[in-house]
Amino acid sequence: MFTLIIVYASILGALDLIRHSMMWRAVIDAAIFGGLSAWYFYFKRNVATYFRESAS
Repeated sequence: MFTLIIVYASILGALDLIRHSMMWRAVIDAAIFGGLSAWYFYFKRNVATYFRESAS
């Protein structure tokens, strides 16, 4: 989802359909929240263990 936000904002910014400050804000926010989400769900040991065990 966060990757799609980055791609969408980049395309709209490249086509000058939104202000470049809005584009950069969307790209930075998506990168930060995407990174935090990936860390929390995939790399935080107790959360990853919980989801791995609940899937089995």
